[in-house]
Amino acid sequence: MPEKAYTKEDLNYNDETTRATVEQKDESARPAIKNKLEGLEKYDTVVIAYPIWWGQAPRIIDTFMESYDFTGKKLVPICTSASSDIGSSGDYLHRFAPQAKWQDGKRFAKGASEADVKAFFAGLGLVK
Repeated sequence: MPEKAYTKEDLNYNDETTRATVEQKDESARPAIKNKLEGLEKYDTVVIAYPIWWGQAPRIIDTFMESYDFTGKKLVPICTSASSDIGSSGDYLHRFAPQAKWQDGKRFAKGASEADVKAFFAGLGLVK
């Protein structure tokens, strides 16, 4: 969760001055995360879930990726988008954890069913 929540105005794709647009154009932007995730070391598999913003994961995902050690963990990128595919967003995230075991990612469209999501994770052997 971001330290400062994103508002509808922050996400206006038609305004070049909005917070999200400015962040996405600046590869060095690292929005603050509100709470540190505790106990990540206990997990072998981590799902990195995010919306697509301007063809990539939001910069706060960069913040998250830089905040933890994913060495040896299986990482699965998934995203949501009304129209864009996962595209290069999963590949972009690899640079933050090259020592992880990256799995192919997937985009879930608006209205994806629970069965679709379960089928994807079952294909990875993560759910039955």
